[in-house]
Amino acid sequence: MILSHLTDEELEKYIEEYRNADPKYQTERRNNEIKAQYLKNIDSIIFLNNKLQSKLNELKSLLAEKKFQAVYNLCDKLAVDSEKIVQQIRKLPVEFGCKDGYTRVRNSIAAAADIKFKYLQHNILHIILPDLLPPRVRYDAGSKKITHRVDYDYIRSSYMEAFNVEFRKGKQRIHTKQVVLVYINFYESDLLLKDHDNLDPKIITDIITQHVLIDDNPKWVAHYMDYGYADKNHTEIYVVPFEIFPNFLVTLNKQIAKNLCNRQGGK
Repeated sequence: MILSHLTDEELEKYIEEYRNADPKYQTERRNNEIKAQYLKNIDSIIFLNNKLQSKLNELKSLLAEKKFQAVYNLCDKLAVDSEKIVQQIRKLPVEFGCKDGYTRVRNSIAAAADIKFKYLQHNILHIILPDLLPPRVRYDAGSKKITHRVDYDYIRSSYMEAFNVEFRKGKQRIHTKQVVLVYINFYESDLLLKDHDNLDPKIITDIITQHVLIDDNPKWVAHYMDYGYADKNHTEIYVVPFEIFPNFLVTLNKQIAKNLCNRQGGK
């Protein structure tokens, strides 16, 4: 073939065919296409994030004006937009060839739950939740309706994933004797205190049981609940072998009293 006799269109076609036969060119072209799509998806995330920021500023204004119904409605929209951003970010590695993409998604869900696990002496497991236990469902006898104040399914699924990731390598052995589940609800101030029976430990109790207990019936598990003060409202749980619970409780109460004294400036 004499290239000088080809038209510009024919020459372009010839060069393209030659390139297509070159594996290195194909790899580079595919990588460029992936990169372009990746950047397009990132631009989409940036666009959603800018919208989110704008709505957050609007939320502050509505709150200042005490337009609470508008605040509630906008919070719903913010939650949807936030979830879209999270889903798109989580999909990026999977869509662009990450072989352990599924594991990464699970790990990110677990990390977002922000549960901390500590392994103490005498086989005591210390679990620190990022928030207080969820409020109990309410039943209105008049309307015969059950009111859910939080998304229990979301809490259960995110907490469960955190436990699955933590214990998938068998970090904690199953307790084969009776234990006490100790729930300490920490509050920022007296104004935020809640009655113990207004909080529902069932979700977290079931998850703990599934991972480290034989069963959660009274033969295997006793329950203890108390309160304390901290810089942020949250619940901490201890899984304590029954036989050492009295000594553990003495130590715990001293710690809670010390925290209270520190908050009051040593008074």
